[in-house]
Amino acid sequence: MPSTHGATTPEVSSTPHSTAETASQSTSMSHPVTLVPLSTSSTDAAHKTPFTSTSASTAGTLTTAAPSTTTVTQATTKKLCSESDCDCNGAPCVYNETSGQCQCNCPEFTEGKNCINGQNETTVVIDKKTVPTRNVSVSLSINKSFNSSLTDPSSDLYQQYVRMIKPELERLCRQASPQNFKQVIITGFRNGSIVTESLVTYNYPNQDSEIQYLNNQLVAVLNSILNDTTNLRNLSAAVNAPVNLLNTTGETPAITNVTELKPFVDKCSLNYANYTIEVVNESLTCVGPCGRIADYCSYKGSCYNQPQGAVCMCFVSDFQQYTGTHCELYQRTAGFYGVLFGVLGAALLLLIVLIVAVIILARKRKGPWNSNALHPRRWFSLDEEYFNFSHTDLGTTASASEGVSGRSGRYNMGDNLMFSNEFTPGVFKPNLENVDTSLDVRTKRPELMPSSDQ
Repeated sequence: MPSTHGATTPEVSSTPHSTAETASQSTSMSHPVTLVPLSTSSTDAAHKTPFTSTSASTAGTLTTAAPSTTTVTQATTKKLCSESDCDCNGAPCVYNETSGQCQCNCPEFTEGKNCINGQNETTVVIDKKTVPTRNVSVSLSINKSFNSSLTDPSSDLYQQYVRMIKPELERLCRQASPQNFKQVIITGFRNGSIVTESLVTYNYPNQDSEIQYLNNQLVAVLNSILNDTTNLRNLSAAVNAPVNLLNTTGETPAITNVTELKPFVDKCSLNYANYTIEVVNESLTCVGPCGRIADYCSYKGSCYNQPQGAVCMCFVSDFQQYTGTHCELYQRTAGFYGVLFGVLGAALLLLIVLIVAVIILARKRKGPWNSNALHPRRWFSLDEEYFNFSHTDLGTTASASEGVSGRSGRYNMGDNLMFSNEFTPGVFKPNLENVDTSLDVRTKRPELMPSSDQ
């Protein structure tokens, strides 16, 4: 926790006097005393600074003691996190001041809460000691008399010329490909004034376009640089003699494309299982199984590259889930069946309610039997108006002595025009042509008989 130091109390240089005492003393002095007004700030108001008086010989001027400065120091303490606080798979565990928690500081190409998941692509580590280089021979002519000592690499004159020309030649050759330049080797001197033979080497990079540049364009670019007037003047100044470029010759390329660098790959930057070397964006790249196989988890889960190999985290929802090494298995969850049976139960209940409602409505509409409600397919009617036999000889009423009560006589269907519109096609119509109409037909009308209990 931050700690603070106690504030020091301001010290006064002399004994304080009140204003009244100062005024009384001014009357006894031979010289008038001048009061100097003090400007007070909000801080000064809290701390009253007393006046101090000098001797009479100081013309009675009042002075005040300067308040001392209060210094407060706050010490901040940064929380330290241990490996047990994070479980970072070997990565450092650090304190995040923003979140106020310990978290893993994952190294390059790893990710996740515990730094155990590898990225889909990592760089390759190429053994540069074994990779062939792109070599260009450069010949320079120094306009000086040749000395036989220059044929002996161990001679002082030989080493002297190497020290004079090599630094400047390296500076110029580096300009042709700064990121791939390796070194300049002085291979010797020969007669013809002084002809300097050198070998300029460049590393083949893990980039196909750069490899093509070194093989196809480097010699021309290097030749242009070394033929530049200013650069030749600098070379001449280095050896104190005029220097001219004789030729630049490229050797046969040892590497023609980036794929030929595979044998020189030492390892992947992330030492996880099942990473393979692939050409990605013109470069050799270590690709994990999750990046190399798009459907590793059957598109039904998330794939994670881990030290022992790829691991699938299958999708799970309230209604279904996927299982298996590659999430290839599928099954319904209890939530799905709960919803299914719930819906079926609700549908069945609704069907029952509808059936009951239909039955109730049907019974309400049916009501008592009405003889006057004519069915469209009936061929007869019992309405009283159809028993109007005034136009027939059925108008007489049978006497009770005849055994029947009601009307008697003959009825002719053909003459009864009242029924002419009663029958429509497809409706039963009696055919009475062969019926003996001379027979007397008597119908007893229904009567309401009293109950035997009454």
